[in-house]
Amino acid sequence: VKGKRKEALYWCLKAAEQGLAFSQHILAKKYEEEKNMTQQAVVWYKKAAKQGVEVSLIAQADMEN
Repeated sequence: VKGKRKEALYWCLKAAEQGLAFSQHILAKKYEEEKNMTQQAVVWYKKAAKQGVEVSLIAQADMEN
């Protein structure tokens, strides 16, 4: 199962890098769950929020406060 998660994260990153907003949000959520990765989470939440993912805008605001 762990290998499947790693593979899923890899493909999520690829999709996020291509500009898919929901993948950007998912990737940000995963980064938020990891220690010392909150800055990366904010970056991806911002990208998703700019594309209209409202929940990303809320998550970004929560993390920056």
